[in-house]
Amino acid sequence: MKKEKIEKMLREGIRDTTPDVLAAIDLETIEIKKPEKQSPFSRWKRPVFIGSLATASLALVVLFVMFLLPFEDPFTPPGNGNGVPIAFDEKEEVYTLSAFSAVSLLDRMEEGNLRHAPSFALLSSPGPSMAFTGQNAGYLIDRELDTLTQYLAVIEPIISGKDAMQFTLSESPREEYTYMMVFQSKNLRGMIIEETIHYNRIETGDDEYRLEGIMEKGATTYSVIAELEIEEDGFELELYAHHPSEEDTYIKVEQEIEEDSQTFEYEYVVRGDTVFESTLEIDFDDEEIEIELTYETATKEVEFEIIRFQEESAFRLHIEYEIDTGDFDEEGVIIVSIIYDAEEGIHKYRFAITIEDETSFARTRPYPDS
Repeated sequence: MKKEKIEKMLREGIRDTTPDVLAAIDLETIEIKKPEKQSPFSRWKRPVFIGSLATASLALVVLFVMFLLPFEDPFTPPGNGNGVPIAFDEKEEVYTLSAFSAVSLLDRMEEGNLRHAPSFALLSSPGPSMAFTGQNAGYLIDRELDTLTQYLAVIEPIISGKDAMQFTLSESPREEYTYMMVFQSKNLRGMIIEETIHYNRIETGDDEYRLEGIMEKGATTYSVIAELEIEEDGFELELYAHHPSEEDTYIKVEQEIEEDSQTFEYEYVVRGDTVFESTLEIDFDDEEIEIELTYETATKEVEFEIIRFQEESAFRLHIEYEIDTGDFDEEGVIIVSIIYDAEEGIHKYRFAITIEDETSFARTRPYPDS
């Protein structure tokens, strides 16, 4: 709506509601300015009307505008400065998404028995790449594809963006829980992903909450417990997703949400020992979402930068990676797509890999729903 039309609406409303004693006031002097003082959510600005009227007239203007403008939930910032919606901006969404990511990782690692497998990134003993030893049996990236595959279960629905996501909050049908949140998104195949969490929420202080609940993956039920704190410029959350039968086995997530970036730090603990740590950082840049997955061990550092793009009618992931073992380093580009293996009757991830613009080859891994 144009500024002149807004001013006209305000003037007409004021004339209809202002007592006769103010008839002598020149309403044409009313000005509409941007706020000079910011709200507690300082990065998300809201309109403030400032005029040169007397106190009584100013109060009427403020009251009129309060009824004119829609109410905004302080937990729902309207977006970031680039016009890109903040993907997870309500406390219920923050909790649900962290629970989904932790349970997905725990479930995928359990499914692949990676708690005991030496091929898992941290538990492996990555010596020199076979390519560098003269044995044409693989490259540094070959040692990381299993780990990358585990995280794609989390990355796919997140990188789809806010438009592909839906959070539905309702009363839980389970007697022991108050709330039920259903999270829906899409994977690279365009299929709906749906997860449900049942939980209770306890306010433990000013803008501080404890959330206790469960999330089911197939026949397995995982408990999820979180401490959530709402800050002036975002959220901080610490969540634990526990394995149902393995003692002292869980994934801990520390999630931090700011205006244009969100960070998930994961710690995977097996029987009380930390076996793997990683970080997912989500950056919002104009209309593009970029996810950076990083982890390191005593012998290597690994970094993946992931962007989703559309090619013809299919979505793919463009990944740039760097691996540094101290003795050797390797960098390249991976295009991730979904293919159907008719011989085996399953879908697979296809990793088309190019190393330093020189060597190209492909690898595959089973797709999660196969």
